[in-house]
Amino acid sequence: MTLLGRWHAVGPLVGFALAETDDPQALSTWTMEWSDLLHFEVHPALTDDQFGQSLAANQAYWTRPPGS
Repeated sequence: MTLLGRWHAVGPLVGFALAETDDPQALSTWTMEWSDLLHFEVHPALTDDQFGQSLAANQAYWTRPPGS
């Protein structure tokens, strides 16, 4: 896992960390190491190209009529 950066809000005790990994277990281990001090919300993210490929692979789902 590679930590790409951390940002902190001015005022409230909130922040944002950006990490890159192909190993979800490594990310899980890292968050558990800090879980006594911080609350984490983990959101996987894709590049535009990766997301476009996912949309294309599932186009039938996204273009079906409502209620079908």
